[in-house]
Amino acid sequence: MNIFVDENIPKITVEELTSLGFDVIDIRNTDKEGIPDDQIWEKAQEITVF
Repeated sequence: MNIFVDENIPKITVEELTSLGFDVIDIRNTDKEGIPDDQIWEKAQEITVF
């Protein structure tokens, strides 16, 4: 399962999800950090799972 998170999700949560085997896509420290929630939603829908 892919989980898409922004900078409002605590880093420890991201680390725990990753340790549990989830694929976490974190926009923290990218050029997308700080974008509005509606744009976050659009980006999350672009993620393709095979």
